[in-house]
Amino acid sequence: MTIDFKLQQTLEKAMDQVIASTKKINPKAGGGAAVVLNVKTGAILALASKPDIDPNDFVNGNYAKKASYYNDPQLRPMFNRAIQGVYAPGSIFKPITAMAALDAGVVKPSDTIYDAGRYWKPGGITCWVPSGHGNVDLNRAMAVSCNTYFQWAGDLAGIGKIDDVGRQFGLGQPTGIIGLQGEARGVLPSPEWKKEINAPIWDRWLKNKEAEIEKKYAGLLAAASPEEKDKLLQQKENELKAVRAKYQINYNFDTAWQPYNTYNTSMGQGDNSYTVIQLANYIATLANGGTRWRPYLIEKVIGADGSLKKEYQPQVAGRVTVSQQAMAEVRRAMLEATQSREGTASFLFSDFPPNIKVGAKTGTAQSGPGGELNGTFVAFAPYDDPQIALAVVIEHAKHGGDSAGVVAREVLAQYFNLPDILNKPFNGVSVE
Repeated sequence: MTIDFKLQQTLEKAMDQVIASTKKINPKAGGGAAVVLNVKTGAILALASKPDIDPNDFVNGNYAKKASYYNDPQLRPMFNRAIQGVYAPGSIFKPITAMAALDAGVVKPSDTIYDAGRYWKPGGITCWVPSGHGNVDLNRAMAVSCNTYFQWAGDLAGIGKIDDVGRQFGLGQPTGIIGLQGEARGVLPSPEWKKEINAPIWDRWLKNKEAEIEKKYAGLLAAASPEEKDKLLQQKENELKAVRAKYQINYNFDTAWQPYNTYNTSMGQGDNSYTVIQLANYIATLANGGTRWRPYLIEKVIGADGSLKKEYQPQVAGRVTVSQQAMAEVRRAMLEATQSREGTASFLFSDFPPNIKVGAKTGTAQSGPGGELNGTFVAFAPYDDPQIALAVVIEHAKHGGDSAGVVAREVLAQYFNLPDILNKPFNGVSVE
């Protein structure tokens, strides 16, 4: 297998600790997932889904004793959250929006807007800082995770370009992982997707309403006198017209792409939903300059006689057409998230050696109609010659930086052999 044993141990331990801490604040917590990739090959160095399973339970008779745990509909330990769970990414999607705007030539890194707390167009969404961030360019917007800036950039780029870039980086589609089955697709929102999803809903609604009216008047007409029938037929026609008019209004609104859909998508909210392995692979692709590898968990298969039956080599799944300059500018902006004093991830890596700089993005993602929050985090390192990329999601965490980001810190400290950092107590409070 491609798994780095010590890295896997570190990942599992860090996730257990962070989830336990999160659960003290929010009793609903208990789940999460993380994937760590070699950006030069696509090899999976570590992968975790929490809560997890003990394979020994299925062979030593302990499964019966733990049946309630394994079948708990809330915990779902048998559900591999790393490849089967789909999560709203939140702000860790913003590098996609930035690349779309830069590659389209509608935004330059130095372009500056003033964030007063909300995107100024109708349907614009508030920034997470109510008073706004003031003047922001690409680097500062990424560092402070300015919602207004990315709505503006996404608006200029357009949903078609955002969707194109997201697809090039593997979002909304299975990665084709070698060694695991059951990978989910996720959703990369687009006008076509919105119509495909919502049109049948309103078509069914209309069909049911028309059937109700037909049934209602069938009985009335059967019992009516000749004089009453004309009046009832007119009433029926009026009701059908009213229902069809309502259908047309709702159909047009819910199937047509609205400006606020672009604003939400640009920030990683709305209908965005991806697997953790997709998120890790997109960051690995960005880190290595545009080669999207097919993640793999199995290196070779050895027969019972010790002979080599099959060997897996790195496979290129695709190469992006986004310009090298656009990707370089976005990597530089992600560095600001950890290096700038106001960066949302600056507290996580301030004690790392100068030769190991980390590009990262924090995220807080709303999940479901209840507005529950998940903490999300992506990173790559070292900045100058990336080797490793990762994505982490901690369910029901208020912020990504001080939940998923702490897991990332531990993993990177282990990978780069930084025992002084790995073993020292760490506390930090994130704003996102």
